[in-house]
Amino acid sequence: MVHIDASRFETAMGRGPTVLLGLLREARPQVQLMFQIRLLSGALLVYQGRGVDPVRLVAVCLTWYCVMTFIYVLNGATDVLADRFNGSTRPVAAGALGLAQARWGAAGFAAAAMLGGLALGRSMTGAVLVALALGVSYSVPPLALKNRGIGAGAVGGLGGLVTYYVGYDLGAGRPNPALVIFAAAMASWMCLVGAQVKDLSDIPGDRAAGRRTLAGRLPDPVLRRGIAVLALGFGASLPVLAYRYAPVLIGAGLMLAAGSAVLAGSVLSRHSRGDRERLRQPYRIFMLTQYGAHLALAPLAVPLLAG
Repeated sequence: MVHIDASRFETAMGRGPTVLLGLLREARPQVQLMFQIRLLSGALLVYQGRGVDPVRLVAVCLTWYCVMTFIYVLNGATDVLADRFNGSTRPVAAGALGLAQARWGAAGFAAAAMLGGLALGRSMTGAVLVALALGVSYSVPPLALKNRGIGAGAVGGLGGLVTYYVGYDLGAGRPNPALVIFAAAMASWMCLVGAQVKDLSDIPGDRAAGRRTLAGRLPDPVLRRGIAVLALGFGASLPVLAYRYAPVLIGAGLMLAAGSAVLAGSVLSRHSRGDRERLRQPYRIFMLTQYGAHLALAPLAVPLLAG
């Protein structure tokens, strides 16, 4: 007769919700929300007035949530040294979530994402496979592209483009200038600006982990001036392109321009120097700017909601 230890079973069941909560926290809820907004923005920019199946909408969003949760939990599980050196309070670095739990949890989310992709069809399956491959190449040796500044930024930008593609596929429309301009601009913004400001506060841990990021290799004044120039350049280009080719993006362009100006001022000022809290200021502005630019597309949802 097989003996089942009821106390161990109850303990495992009691830990389950705690582990799941730790995995969701490790995946950075504010970043997961941003990916969902990117996806829906891509759909809105190509929506042609056709009905959207609410079941498919929910299934696509949940599948993509599993994809991105896998990517960020895997990154946390492979980033412990640098995160602890930088004083991160995320569950894996803080010891609230074990490495084995994070790895198995990441595998579970990857499996759920693949099942969701297969259920949703060939196009979604392909997008899931590409995104999972990007996540592995970012965090896992031998590539571990997060250890190289250009590689890390490229993966971030490509991840954004794949997300907009998923939205395009969900929107069941045709590619148009608005989608192409917006996706290219925001993916480049992530790659060339976001990746660099994120690293400003992580330089000590990155060096301890042997990473060769741009933030760790360039002199601080040069890096900050470069970030400011890139931010202002993107901030100026999207409104111009929107005015010329896609007026529906003018609101998003103005939000990006405003946020870029604030970010440039922050990264050049003494207020973003010093302790980790101050060093994180430009990244917070970057994230708020992303939210603002995408949420400026919200009026496009009115016909969908009305219909």
